[in-house]
Amino acid sequence: DCTILTVDTNEGLVEWTRPALGGNILAEIISPNHRPQMGSVRPNVFKKPERIADSWGRIQIEQFDLKPEDIRMKRLDFIP
Repeated sequence: DCTILTVDTNEGLVEWTRPALGGNILAEIISPNHRPQMGSVRPNVFKKPERIADSWGRIQIEQFDLKPEDIRMKRLDFIP
């Protein structure tokens, strides 16, 4: 889990800093060539935003045509 998270808005990069080598050093992780940029943080690292009472959103249903040859995964087995 990262302990420091910064965003470089000029470059569009997320910079993750996390403990490494048993917590003896801090490692900075940047992924300039891969998207999406993902990392994990511990619960309650960020403050919860205040609730907006009259907020709303729009749901848009999209139609698409998915052919069997477009699917690149195959389920091999299912164990309940």
